[in-house]
Amino acid sequence: QQRHLADLCRKTADVYERRSEYETAFEWLEEGLRHLQEGEPTIEAARIYLLGGGVYHRRGKNDEAIEWCQKSLSTASSIQTIEGQQAIGQAYYLMGTIYWRLGEFHRAIQFCRESINVYQDIGDIVGLSHAYNNLGIVYTDQGDWSQAVEEFRKSLAMKEKIGDIFYQGAISNNLANIHLYRGEWEEAAQLLNRSLEIWRQLGSAAPEAITLSNLAQVHLCQGNWDEARRCLARSQSIFAELGSEDFLPELERRWGEFYLRTGDLEEALTHTRHSIELAVAQEARLEEGMSCRMLGLIHLARHEAGPAEIVLRKSLKILTSLNSEYEAARSRLALARLLREKQPAEAENLLRQAIAVFERLGARADLSEAQSLAGATATS
Repeated sequence: QQRHLADLCRKTADVYERRSEYETAFEWLEEGLRHLQEGEPTIEAARIYLLGGGVYHRRGKNDEAIEWCQKSLSTASSIQTIEGQQAIGQAYYLMGTIYWRLGEFHRAIQFCRESINVYQDIGDIVGLSHAYNNLGIVYTDQGDWSQAVEEFRKSLAMKEKIGDIFYQGAISNNLANIHLYRGEWEEAAQLLNRSLEIWRQLGSAAPEAITLSNLAQVHLCQGNWDEARRCLARSQSIFAELGSEDFLPELERRWGEFYLRTGDLEEALTHTRHSIELAVAQEARLEEGMSCRMLGLIHLARHEAGPAEIVLRKSLKILTSLNSEYEAARSRLALARLLREKQPAEAENLLRQAIAVFERLGARADLSEAQSLAGATATS
């Protein structure tokens, strides 16, 4: 009876988690644990720890998220049933997600592959579809877009087969990001608007906020300032209502880019510095590297060459260490723009490396910008 009560508490917490009411979700998880004997390896305990890890992750508390995932793995490893194997697969899946957010791509891919292996062994198509989507996300940020699209398509086919509307929205969002990076903005906007319709239909606030932030980035690329501001403001409002901080470094960076592009350099500086502070606090190295690049571009616009060079070199160092080819190439492009008059030889080398990456990935907008800069550098 106590185990059954614990499971009911976990299921109630799951409902609140899907509605992005994280504090209430945790209250139910703690209530569930109180019904169980501490240290007893039950599937109910494994599932509670797993859901708790997910809630911590969504709130940007990744150390606690990893700790709860490890508790779930430890508990589930003692349960020799299909349910135990499913919990192990889910824990590996979540660990992959957490290490992706931390920018540790090799570890993230390792955990994603572990989850795929578990789900394949037990024939769990739902779990397998989630795992392929997760792996696609990691490959996207690592810069292996062809592999990412392959994983997303595997996941989407499974989701369509089983009628999972929620994850069809998530995968559409992920595919939109690749179109965004390639400079295919109309295609990205169509997919993101499709996702928004799904989130609003389901009442899923956190995914809506993430998608609005992504859509704002498309509008920034297209120069649609009013639409970008509207999407950013709505995304920020939702995150504030939820008390969710996981995606705030990205959102603050996009506010920084908005103000940079619209000419308010003081606001751009404030938001981007806040983005870096949040990223450092969350140990989100990928976000830190990208936000350092944005800060460098703002210093460049303010004609502050010294500070610009410091943060752009820091950005490149971080992103290179993470093996994030695309983002590192974008930082090389920004640094080349700064150095093209003072250190033309280094600028030319940086441009050559960046252009090679953009050509291989098919990042058309970045490639055009880099080639234009290379032409200007050659004639100056």
